[in-house]
Amino acid sequence: MWVQADAARAVVGGPSTGDLTHFLGVQFGRAVGLDLRHVAYRGSPAAVADLLAGHIPIVITTVSDLVEMHKVERVRILATSGKRRSLFTPDVPTFREAGYDIEGSSWYGAFAPAKTPADTVERFSEIMAAAVRVPEVKERLRNLGLALTGTSAAELAAIQRADSERWALAVNLSGFTADD
Repeated sequence: MWVQADAARAVVGGPSTGDLTHFLGVQFGRAVGLDLRHVAYRGSPAAVADLLAGHIPIVITTVSDLVEMHKVERVRILATSGKRRSLFTPDVPTFREAGYDIEGSSWYGAFAPAKTPADTVERFSEIMAAAVRVPEVKERLRNLGLALTGTSAAELAAIQRADSERWALAVNLSGFTADD
């Protein structure tokens, strides 16, 4: 494997520090028994540019950042991290399908101040859920690589709790702190 030949190249680039791509890199390194050093960039374009130039061997970023280059074979997407294969790259296996116990996907949520009345939060949640069901909005967001759920505030809180527990080990192994 290339890492034993050149330990200085045992790096994985990503668009930032402390995000899902960073911690997926930690999990991947752990799964393959390598101490991969995370290199944070100012966004995916800079990381991908260094990948294309041969300065780094691996980038972990969103499929939407790479799909067009994958189609024309400028990069090769090796695996995706979702439960199922990406709609954009059905030819690419998930990490699990490739034999690695790695799974993770990012999500977006809408938040209000902690003391917002429950009925206001519920009404806002209903409005947001209705908005993502509008066909034009749904299609536009899907084209950006987003899977829409329109969950409730309680469901989002449960997702946050579960993700905090699930990612605790990778966060700790990375050495990342909120001050970074």
